Amino acid sequence: MNRLQETTIVFSAPQAWGKTRNAAQLAAQFKCSEIVDDWQPGDPLKPQAIHLTCAEPVELAHLRCKVIARGWHHTKLRNGGAA
Repeated sequence: MNRLQETTIVFSAPQAWGKTRNAAQLAAQFKCSEIVDDWQPGDPLKPQAIHLTCAEPVELAHLRCKVIARGWHHTKLRNGGAA
């Protein structure tokens, strides 16, 4: 994973988990300069942005960026994220 991919984040959590409410803090924590709310698989990824989604982690395993999943109890990711 290159440096640009490391700062392009897809943050997955169930609906109503607090992604939008905490978007600014999440962006700061992961050193992202932009927030893309309600991102869906198939939408373009913006470099150096955090993409907030309620898509389940299994739908994101093919992405070539860092995927971070929280609040899902039944999924394990293949590309470095954590469920």
